[in-house]
Amino acid sequence: MSKYYTLDRIKKIDAQFKILLGGRNIGKSYATKHDVVRECYKNNVEFVYLRRWDEDIKTKNAEPYFADLNVKEITDGKYNDVYIYQSKVYLCNKDDNGKPTERYLIGYTHALNQSERYKSQIFPRVQYIIYEEFITDRQYLPNECDKLQNYTSTIFRERAGVVYMVGNTISKLCPYFNEWKLDKVERMKTHEIALFENSTDIMTDNGLQTIEVKIAVEMCGANSVLSKMAFGDSANMIVKNTWQTKSVARLSIETYNECDLLHTVFVRADNLTFRMELLNYNGLIFWYVSPMTRRIEHEEETRIISERASMYPLHTNGFIPLTENERTAFNLLKQNKIFYCSNSCGSDFEQTLKKYHVIGLTR
Repeated sequence: MSKYYTLDRIKKIDAQFKILLGGRNIGKSYATKHDVVRECYKNNVEFVYLRRWDEDIKTKNAEPYFADLNVKEITDGKYNDVYIYQSKVYLCNKDDNGKPTERYLIGYTHALNQSERYKSQIFPRVQYIIYEEFITDRQYLPNECDKLQNYTSTIFRERAGVVYMVGNTISKLCPYFNEWKLDKVERMKTHEIALFENSTDIMTDNGLQTIEVKIAVEMCGANSVLSKMAFGDSANMIVKNTWQTKSVARLSIETYNECDLLHTVFVRADNLTFRMELLNYNGLIFWYVSPMTRRIEHEEETRIISERASMYPLHTNGFIPLTENERTAFNLLKQNKIFYCSNSCGSDFEQTLKKYHVIGLTR
C-alpha cells in the first residue's frame, strides 16, 4: 500500500459528491488536484478550485495550493508551472524571470461566499469541482449546504459532474453531516468508504421526476511517515485519522456520583446532541456535559436547545434562558465552569458553544 493517499478506490464509485476525510499529512489534497488536473488536461475539460471565503482565492493565497503540482509530468513536458490570473487557472511555461510565456486554461478559482456572482456566467467545460477545507472549526456560511448545491447546479447546469470535498478531521460538528444525512461519518474506520443516497421528487412540466444524488465518503488511509513536528493531542489527527481533540476539564465518575442534579438541558447542533447537567458538588455549581447517543424521550416535556424553531414551550432556538435561574446557569458557560466526560466530547461541545455564540467566534 502506498504511504500516501490516492483516489484509486473512490474514483471507481459512481457518485456526484466524493468526500475525502483524514489527517493533514496523508496527501488528500495533492492526490485530488493531481488527478483532477491530469484528467482535465487529458480530456480537454476544466475544473474549479473552490474555497469558502473570497480571501482564500486571491492569487497570493491560491497559487501556493498548486505549487507542488508536477505539471511537467502531467503534460509530458509541454508546460512546467501554474499561473493564476483574474480567477482563471492556467498551465504555463515561465521564463527565467518567472513570467508566463505560454498558457493553457485549465480551471477557475471561486469562493462559495461569492456564489451569486457566478449565476450569470456559464462554464460549459467544467467537469470537476474541488472544495478544499470544507470542514472548519471556525464559521460556516449561513445555509451553506444549500449554497453549495445551488452553486454546483450553476456550474454544471444539466451536465453530470463530480465534486470532491476535501476535509481534515478537525471537528465532527459539520452541517453537511447532518443535512445530507451522513450519519455514520464520525464512526468510520480508516480506509472505509460509505455510500449515501438522497432522493427528491420534483414536479416538472414533464410530470413527477425523481432526482437521485449519491455521496461517497472515504476515511482516507493514514501514511506511514510520521511528522517530526507533531506532538501531544494534535499528533493523532495530523498523522492518523482520529478526530482532533484538546485537553479539557474532566469529571471522574466517583465525583459525579456525589453531585446533586439541579437542572438538565439537551443541546442539538448539526449532527450532534449533548446532555448538559447542572450539578452541585459541596456548594460548587458547574455544568457537566456528555454526548447523547440515543433518542430523547418525551421531547415535548424536555428542555432542548436547537437551531430550529419549535412549538414546544421548553424548546428554544439558541441559549435563550427561560427563567432567571437558567440565565444565571448559562452565565457559568461563559465563565468556563464546565466539566466533560471526555476530551472528545469537550472539543465538540466547545465548537457548539462557538456556533451558538456563547463564547467567541472568530473567522
